[in-house]
Amino acid sequence: MFRPCFAIASCVVFGVLAPTELQAQAAEPTRPSQVGYEPAVQSVARALIQGLPKLEGGVLVSVAGLQAQPSVERGSLLALRVASLAAGFGGFQAPEETSPLKTAIARAKGKAWVLSLTVALEGGRLQATADVHLVPRTRWARIRNPLPGSVAHAFADAPIDAEVRSFLPPIPLVSTLTIERAKSFEREPLALLCEDLDRDGAPEIVVAGREQVSLVRLHERRVSPIASRAWKELSLKDETPWREPMALAFATPPTARGALPAARELVVASTDRAKSVRLNAALESVTSYSGFALPDAHRFSCAIFDSDTLTGPLSECGETTGAPARASVSGRFDAYAGAALVDGGGSAYSIWAGREDGRLEVRDGAGKLGTAASVGAQLAVGDLNQDGTPEILASLDVPRGSPDAVVVYSWEDRSKQALKEMLRVPVAAGVRAIAVCPPIDRGRVPFVIASGDELMVAR
Repeated sequence: MFRPCFAIASCVVFGVLAPTELQAQAAEPTRPSQVGYEPAVQSVARALIQGLPKLEGGVLVSVAGLQAQPSVERGSLLALRVASLAAGFGGFQAPEETSPLKTAIARAKGKAWVLSLTVALEGGRLQATADVHLVPRTRWARIRNPLPGSVAHAFADAPIDAEVRSFLPPIPLVSTLTIERAKSFEREPLALLCEDLDRDGAPEIVVAGREQVSLVRLHERRVSPIASRAWKELSLKDETPWREPMALAFATPPTARGALPAARELVVASTDRAKSVRLNAALESVTSYSGFALPDAHRFSCAIFDSDTLTGPLSECGETTGAPARASVSGRFDAYAGAALVDGGGSAYSIWAGREDGRLEVRDGAGKLGTAASVGAQLAVGDLNQDGTPEILASLDVPRGSPDAVVVYSWEDRSKQALKEMLRVPVAAGVRAIAVCPPIDRGRVPFVIASGDELMVAR
């Protein structure tokens, strides 16, 4: 029915061989702790430091300007922001300005190391590398080798978010949409997930239907199937299913800061089925949960049913999923969506949306309420133009088979209840599910619509 967009910054870290005095430290990496959501800049900076051995003897941190095509006017400020956070995580002095490595080496008198960072924007991701250089100890050593090679290296990346976007030219939310259409293999889609599960830089689409869960890739208006699992292989049917089924599909949040590169996992829940299931990127079953799993801030929790609504207290889905962020669902909903987002200042916040008696209710982590009248049962949450303001996507409340649309609401002022309609995408064959994708480039974040036998990607 919807895919909640978990805008969680994920990191990739690679360590390489260091010289003899560093190898012993690098051979035993620190085990990352369990964490929740982190903004992209903070996530990348932390991952860089965790990907390096401990440095003793004084460190000078340097960073060159931002590498991006086309160039970014405030790119140097973004690069310095990453470097400053990395210096803080490492316990080093933050750089005051950008400078090339040669200049940093010349300034590093009295220091043992120069930690040189390179920050770049590639597609829809913030990328950074860190290289450790041994500072020549004498004048003659500097003359012989003015630019010492790297003795340790780390890499990290994360999808861009509103904080990164604040350094870039703004994106108008209301502008012409490009719609890409492709034939879908799923006849009765209930939920969509759009996520880069295998970490190859291109998102996959998960379609959860009545009888199966499918993983597909959309390219040049063609849907290529990757994997499929029948529901009967994953969970038994529920003894008291809803008359109109609801399903959720969402990616699991990162479980560790600085985690090694790994494919993402996903959770699928359906009111047709007795259990929610956790799957890997190949749609192989990892575990199952007795409750109905739903996104809950930077984690996920499990809820119960009451007749044909989602309601009541939230609880841990399993021993490793963590305590719920909220005590209860806070309504009686027949549709639900959630997202962990970040504002332009780099502060993370959470948004939940649900439909009760045809009315849209939206809440944030501070308990503020937003509303809109008469929406359909397909919902998704995200930040399409990455300005730090949440958007809620909803279908129309019309009979199945009637002309439908995806309406994009903006909650510009979270101190007020009123949501503002920003744009509307007509969908003649009806909206069966909606999902917000991760950033693919530096433009507006795309979203996916399941309609009839089609998948539509709006950019």
